[in-house]
Amino acid sequence: SKMGISTLQSYRGAQVFEAIGLNRALIDKYFTGTSSRIEGVGLEVLAREAQMKHEYAFRPVSDNDTELAVGGNYQFRVRGEFHLLNPETVATLQHAVRSNSARTFEEFTNLVDHQNRH
Repeated sequence: SKMGISTLQSYRGAQVFEAIGLNRALIDKYFTGTSSRIEGVGLEVLAREAQMKHEYAFRPVSDNDTELAVGGNYQFRVRGEFHLLNPETVATLQHAVRSNSARTFEEFTNLVDHQNRH
């Protein structure tokens, strides 16, 4: 974010980024010299996921198909994994900011501070 305005060419081979979530074989072949401290998936998994998404995008649909798949892991779900940013904490923070209320902000901080209870 602080690198300024650059062209794509100036990034080529610059090695200013770290690979996350890719395995060493893929990095060595396609991103030679790029550092990575976390192993991840290889080309086979990426290809399989791309094929699955393509098949899903171009599947036959009927007039009854009105719901979209969630498509992500982090959307709030009532019975899902607890996340700090949930409807209750976000609404409390927004209310505190909009009303400039120290008391409501304290309610928000209490929600955040006690998140490990979930």
